[in-house]
Amino acid sequence: MTRKTSAADRVKHLKEYDAYHHALLEATIDSGTSKAIAPRSKHCCIRLLNLLFSDLFAVRFASIGDTPTRQLLDTGDIHSGSSFWRDITVEFNTNRTDYNKLISPDVRFDGVDASVIVVHDAGSLCDLWKKCNSNYMKVMACFTKSGEHGDDFFDYCGGAVDVFYLRKCLEIKHDLTSFVEGGLRECDQFDSLDYRERERSSLLEMQSPAPKRRKSDVVETVQGLLASVMPGEPSMVDELMNMHKLIELLSL
Repeated sequence: MTRKTSAADRVKHLKEYDAYHHALLEATIDSGTSKAIAPRSKHCCIRLLNLLFSDLFAVRFASIGDTPTRQLLDTGDIHSGSSFWRDITVEFNTNRTDYNKLISPDVRFDGVDASVIVVHDAGSLCDLWKKCNSNYMKVMACFTKSGEHGDDFFDYCGGAVDVFYLRKCLEIKHDLTSFVEGGLRECDQFDSLDYRERERSSLLEMQSPAPKRRKSDVVETVQGLLASVMPGEPSMVDELMNMHKLIELLSL
């Protein structure tokens, strides 16, 4: 475009370029051979989280953990090949206005710019979310561990601003907390009371003899008493022992 190009023509050309880029991107995704043009930056996951927690995608995002229907399995519309991740990919790579702002003014996000677009394919973005979610689960396990009393979640993030940003997103979209933390194992969320109770139960179990062992001890004691009170009649002792064994077999 030249300097003499009118504002209306400039807008028209930009829209045509965006439409072309959008179509080219969709064709690339459809081919299944696309790869990220550039390596991930510190801005990528923040931008992705803005999309995932946006009003446009939040409801669909919360349902990606649902068991896929037979139709979805037959069409391959699952995981990174799903229509959800395809739509996320298009928005991530082409939308230059709706996902640029940070949801928190925290100074620890200084230097992060969600408006920076590094083109990714659906598989790359899906993996990016899985990695962020996995790291979040590990941080949560430490943050909620018995004996840890720090209130600042960032102290447990090891400098990972994307994990800290995910925490901030959940403070706004509380209804997505159970979905995001759904993979957190119960043993990673225990409090001190639960921990002490499990330790106590484990100790009692170790100290208590096994049922079969206790039963065997009783049998030996009875047999010893019978033998001591009737030393001259071993046949009666043997008979009682055989009867007891028969009762044991019948009770199994």
